[in-house]
Amino acid sequence: MPDDRYHIFLFDVDGVIVNPVAYRLGITKTLIALCEKIGLQNIDAILPNEAEIAAMEAQGVHDVWDITNIIFCDILTTIALQERAVESSSNFHQENTAEHLRALKELHPTIARPGYLKLAQDIASNEFHSHPPDLALTLFRNKLSKSNHNKDWIDLLVKFLIGTRSAYSSYGTRLFQNIILGSHDFERTYELSSEYPGVGLLRAEDITLIGEKTVEQLMKLNNRQSCAIGVYTARPSLPPKHSDASPVGYSPEAEIALESAGMQSLPLIGMGMMEWLGKQHNERTEDLTKPNTTQALAALINTITCGQDVAALNEAYAIDKQNKKPAQTQLTTIRDKKTTVYVFEDTISGIVPLQKTTQMLRSQGFDLQLEALGIATDPNKRAALEKHCKGVFADVNKAFESISMS
Repeated sequence: MPDDRYHIFLFDVDGVIVNPVAYRLGITKTLIALCEKIGLQNIDAILPNEAEIAAMEAQGVHDVWDITNIIFCDILTTIALQERAVESSSNFHQENTAEHLRALKELHPTIARPGYLKLAQDIASNEFHSHPPDLALTLFRNKLSKSNHNKDWIDLLVKFLIGTRSAYSSYGTRLFQNIILGSHDFERTYELSSEYPGVGLLRAEDITLIGEKTVEQLMKLNNRQSCAIGVYTARPSLPPKHSDASPVGYSPEAEIALESAGMQSLPLIGMGMMEWLGKQHNERTEDLTKPNTTQALAALINTITCGQDVAALNEAYAIDKQNKKPAQTQLTTIRDKKTTVYVFEDTISGIVPLQKTTQMLRSQGFDLQLEALGIATDPNKRAALEKHCKGVFADVNKAFESISMS
């Protein structure tokens, strides 16, 4: 690693720093809980397998909350298209989502196994990288518009697919968070009543992937003037450290993962920080987070400023949404440096916005290059990553070793 260049390292969390076992289990357990609420008769037969979930991730549907809500809404849409569901739907209108779901039991629903691979293709992020739940809602609404369905079905889908990043907005996300956090942590985080009495999955199940040796080397590099290390994730997090925001409603899941890996001292831009930013500007969180460039810019600025998160978020928003020139922000400190950004990602959702950011900065006179290092073993994910990455590796340690340190 020649010292005449400035080196920025950005790490995703899930699939890179930790194996998000809790989230994978959370998808299954939440879908089971939701299917039990509606009295689905053949739950085990219709649950998605690992390959099907990986296929959705490969198509840009990377968020476990999106995956869970979209899959359950696919199940609901399939039920809604059945003849007896059309005939009976007028009998189950309920304001309370849980009661609405329980009212569906009168249908005694049984469905054929959904085509999850086809679903993944149908809602793949397009060239504009639209928000997957928005694409899914449009898809399901179009399917239902062809039948004599009751409007209550659309209203029910909306309760899951609008605001999937918030436990206060999406019922599926709320139940998911309840299951992975457990009753005590869920009520403490959100100040909502717990529906799920089980022990939380997050602390018990996640497995650290990044090795102690890799972390030790990163910490040494972080002490060099020529290097900066940061974390860039769509995992929930606390609000910015330098803000005065209350932590209520912000789940510290990114912080928990970094603590388990010994990386808690590194600058972090997580979803909670993007949610805080969205509230400042009346913007949806999902319109600012991966795969949007706002979070990519915030991660770059936060990393080179050693964690000045509020300033980084505000400057990123100003560049991306208000046409502020990057040279008028903290990015000016790297404008005249030959800079390489290394990003370690397991999906393209964090790589594509950095590619766009790099192109934009280069057009503004920055000497910047991006080296994306993909982390995946699943063939579908590897194929998607290979289109955007310098190399795809089995784990983050091998990816880090591939960078010349001389």
